[in-house]
Amino acid sequence: LTVKTVNLTGQLKNITLRQIEEGDAVYYIGETPVANQETLIFSITVQPEGAAQASDVRFKQQFYTD
Repeated sequence: LTVKTVNLTGQLKNITLRQIEEGDAVYYIGETPVANQETLIFSITVQPEGAAQASDVRFKQQFYTD
């Protein structure tokens, strides 16, 4: 699993990932500081065990803070 995040000006945002295991399930939670109305572009690559090929996901999210 790899996660890369940039804002709209191209600045790389570091994400700290934590792995959580519950029974047979494995979750990953990532945290990064954001500014109000900041938009981040996430690029995620995951290759499950036994898979011949990795899968890529990319999305954009705007955040609002108080």
